[in-house]
Amino acid sequence: GEEDTGASEQILFMLRGVAVWQIPPRESSRSYRAAEWMPPAAKQIATCRMRIMAQGKSAWIRLEDGNSGDLFSETPVLVPLDKYVESVLDSSRYFVLRVEDRVSKSHAFLGIGFEERGAAFDFNVALQDHIKFVERGVAIAEKTIDWHITDLSLKEGQSIAINIPKKKTPVNPSSETSGSVGLGGLSLNGGLSLNAPPPQAGASKRMQQMAAASRGAFWGGAVAG
Repeated sequence: GEEDTGASEQILFMLRGVAVWQIPPRESSRSYRAAEWMPPAAKQIATCRMRIMAQGKSAWIRLEDGNSGDLFSETPVLVPLDKYVESVLDSSRYFVLRVEDRVSKSHAFLGIGFEERGAAFDFNVALQDHIKFVERGVAIAEKTIDWHITDLSLKEGQSIAINIPKKKTPVNPSSETSGSVGLGGLSLNGGLSLNAPPPQAGASKRMQQMAAASRGAFWGGAVAG
């Protein structure tokens, strides 16, 4: 985890007299057992002061020289926690730490042991409390609502135009408007010229008869006059 440079550093846990062990590699995927930390496979290599230091969301387990305070090793406190701090199978006082170099990120595994179960319990509680603090911050960040929203409400004297679609009026085939021709309910506007439909055959003969009668009546009247 990256350090929060703007936050002050806090001590979450501190204890002297923590035994540090060089331990054998893990066999397959089974859990570590403190009973197996015996020479020549394993040996105690130091007795250190332990401090859990937190800065904002970042935290490290520091093993330091009990006299000089010089750094011996560091373990980041990250999720999932059991990747970095693992309880052994056969004791509540022993743990395995994944120690890391902050720059190179190279890592190794060391065993640690507390003399008292109460100290081991307090160590575990401090770790869990920090993880909960980080997870709570993440949850809050995900639920945060940006309240800086532009005020879109209408001010005094302002109005808003709303376009409401007009209901279509059915076309009346018998209606005629200036400059339009009715054709079966379809209105064609503009300079479109339509030829009148041809008369029916029977109607054409009657029209010719009426025209001839009309001409006869006209000329008969003219002669009589």
